[in-house]
Amino acid sequence: MTNNQDYRLYLEKSFEILNDKLDRIETQVTKTNLRVDRLEGCVGDINKELEEYRMIKKYPKTMLILISVFVVGIIISAVNTIQSIKSRDRQTQIIDQINELKYPELFNPRGEPYDPFAKDSISK
Repeated sequence: MTNNQDYRLYLEKSFEILNDKLDRIETQVTKTNLRVDRLEGCVGDINKELEEYRMIKKYPKTMLILISVFVVGIIISAVNTIQSIKSRDRQTQIIDQINELKYPELFNPRGEPYDPFAKDSISK
């Protein structure tokens, strides 16, 4: 039976079919492996992004203290900024009052500003 030509042709044809199927399986496995590699890379990226969350979950008291210090710092900074703005406004008011005392604005009867030193009638 092994010497029969028909049987040999049958075996060769069967092996060709098996080789074709194996080649298709190999191609599909290669594609699947590439997808799996890409997904494993994504999982690694997600794990890196979750490190901070895990840190907060692992040390909640430390993170709470850190956030509290940060919030208190922001509040102190806001209060100081508001006080400096108020003090600048107060300084501006004081400077304006001093300037009014030094250089009072005089008006003539028509309501126009009058500068007594601009037209000195005595020296002429």
